[in-house]
Amino acid sequence: MAKPRIYINEKGERKEYPRRTPYTDENGVDKPEIIRMIENAAPLTYDKAGELAKEIGVSRPSLISKAMSLGLEYISKKEENARPASYAGSLDAFEGLLDRLKERGE
Repeated sequence: MAKPRIYINEKGERKEYPRRTPYTDENGVDKPEIIRMIENAAPLTYDKAGELAKEIGVSRPSLISKAMSLGLEYISKKEENARPASYAGSLDAFEGLLDRLKERGE
């Protein structure tokens, strides 16, 4: 639920009203259909976030922030493109280096 806004009216009275966001209804309560859409897209990637943000009508950073506030996983573009190091590839590179050193007589 979004935090309510508090203001002082012209009579000096403290008033609260629900904060409306694209994710909440007029009472400030999360819209279950929007939350469900975000949860169904998990784990959220950069591209998924962009598509879903257009569908909901919010910005990509806003959607990513909301997903993270719901405790959902977000995989950034950098993480998505990172390849885990291959042990076999590292071993092949090391053996190639050893062969070159032997050829040079070192």
